[in-house]
Amino acid sequence: EPQPAPSPEQAVEAIGKPTSQQIARSHELLESLPEALRKAAREPYGARGVIYALLLDADFTSCQRQFERLAAEADPAVYRSTIQLHKLTETLPRESRLPLVDICLAPLKDLSPEQYERFRENMHALAAADNRLSLFEWTLQKVVSHVLDPHFGRKRKRRTN
Repeated sequence: EPQPAPSPEQAVEAIGKPTSQQIARSHELLESLPEALRKAAREPYGARGVIYALLLDADFTSCQRQFERLAAEADPAVYRSTIQLHKLTETLPRESRLPLVDICLAPLKDLSPEQYERFRENMHALAAADNRLSLFEWTLQKVVSHVLDPHFGRKRKRRTN
């Protein structure tokens, strides 16, 4: 049965305090992921492939452009991994995508600074390939940047009004 949406104050208060139901649901989502995706997400090469595969467009022409970008700019092993993982991410339920991104974050901290810069540039280019930014693409980039940019010494841009 659907629960009423929490107030903004309740939502803020709940950050970092998952309920037992939320924890159980997270475990279910992670267990439902294909083993190949879970395995890939736990190491740096595979984690980059997972993120790239999640950003590949459903539109054939856009997807072709994205693969061309990766063929030219990504590490060859990561490019090959992305091709294989794309078959699995295409059918992934929407609610499983961010938990999968979350698994990728720790291994991505093992990249060299140069590898991270290349990964970051490719991630942004893939998201922008169709000249539209979906809510998922925006969220994925924000989550990755929020967690990894400070780790790699990138300063956050301050908003000016």
